[in-house]
Amino acid sequence: MKVTPGPAIVAVFLGAAAPVHAATISGFAVFDVLDTESNVIATGSWLLERSRVLNFELTTAEGTWDEIDIGRRCECQAFFPDFLDSVNFHFGDASGDSWHLFFSFRDGNFGILYDVDGVSFGGTSENGEFFAPGEYDGVFVDVPEPGTLALLTLGLLGLARVRLGAEARPPSAFHAA
Repeated sequence: MKVTPGPAIVAVFLGAAAPVHAATISGFAVFDVLDTESNVIATGSWLLERSRVLNFELTTAEGTWDEIDIGRRCECQAFFPDFLDSVNFHFGDASGDSWHLFFSFRDGNFGILYDVDGVSFGGTSENGEFFAPGEYDGVFVDVPEPGTLALLTLGLLGLARVRLGAEARPPSAFHAA
């Protein structure tokens, strides 16, 4: 009995050949922001759980911001299989000034960019302008993309149907030797 490859078999190979990964990111930080003379210009902390900001706080002479101010969002990047690369926060204050915090775990760089009354300030630890010593921890869990799992499941079901259907059919005159 000969079984010709059909769409179900192709779907199985497509699902297996193009794995797509997503990640849920968890982590925390407690830090100070220091200028070039080691003066504390800000203190802060953040807590991420399953790629969602549960807690955020940044306190400066300009004010204090929390997770509501950042919309409980951050830009987080991670690389397969288990490397948390960076965490970025963007937010604004009541007067319309914008703030940006950047933590790079790949190279240990920290950056801050902010506006006060329309004048921009900022710098990075890489350039020796600002530093953010503290306690940091971040992990991510790699999970298969739901579309990949669905495609693989449909392909396996189709393959089972083709195989069971071929065994259940009585031999026809066309296939008889």
